[in-house]
Amino acid sequence: MDKFLQMPAQFEEAFRRKEWARAKYIYDSAIVIGLFLEVPESIREQVFGSRQHEEITEGMFQEWMLEQVMRECVIKNRLGFECVVYRIPGEIGFYGARREPGTGYMPAEANPAYHAG
Repeated sequence: MDKFLQMPAQFEEAFRRKEWARAKYIYDSAIVIGLFLEVPESIREQVFGSRQHEEITEGMFQEWMLEQVMRECVIKNRLGFECVVYRIPGEIGFYGARREPGTGYMPAEANPAYHAG
């Protein structure tokens, strides 16, 4: 449990170093580990915050940091491996669509979603 509670600090350190993929990995791992350990609801709210009420309760993972990490990793394609973000059905790379023969993947900068947010 102590290692679980140290993950937000590790996330913040990776964020400060602009290690976007590592920060995302730490956050995603914290979610999985929290489910695996069956962490009590009060500790989960302390770590991840809460959105069950009208006002959002901030957790140890700061919301603005999470937004920046997701933007850097997913939208700007900085996961360390090829990741294509498409939001228009039928485009090359859209989930479930097939690539046409002789075509390649669209670079992240050419995708309109890259410039979102």
